[in-house]
Parts: sequence; C-alpha cells; structure tokens
Amino acid sequence: MSPIDKAERKRAYATLGFAVTGLVIAWTIVFPWIGQQTSIRRMIERNESHGIDPTAMFYTDLENMSVQDGMLRRINDH
Repeated sequence: MSPIDKAERKRAYATLGFAVTGLVIAWTIVFPWIGQQTSIRRMIERNESHGIDPTAMFYTDLENMSVQDGMLRRINDH
C-alpha cells in the first residue's frame, strides 16, 4: 500500500467520523431542542390530540389538516 493510499484512507475515515458525529449531535441534541420550541411543541400536541400520525401526514391524513392544507394552497398559488 502506497503512502498516498494510506492518506486517502485516513481522510475517508475522518470524513466518515465527522459525518457520524454530526448525525449523532443532530439526533440527540438539535432535534430534541427544536421539538421543545413553542411553535413546534404546539403542532406536536395538536397532532397527538387529533390522532394524526406525522409519519403518514404527507398524503393520508390530509382530511385532519384542513388549516395547513389551506395554507399550503395559498403559498403554492402565488
């Protein structure tokens, strides 16, 4: 193995390490912090009280999302 290959391999491992570290920080610190913000917290509580599964929100729960659907239509109509 040439020295160039070793340097490239080290750089690849470092890049992978930074990417994994970034994902872990986002998943364990940033996303929970965003979830505690007032506007997001209200949306989460509203979804839970209406029995809306946010993982299926894109197409299957639109009948429960009339306000948001109207907002999306106004934004897209411009």
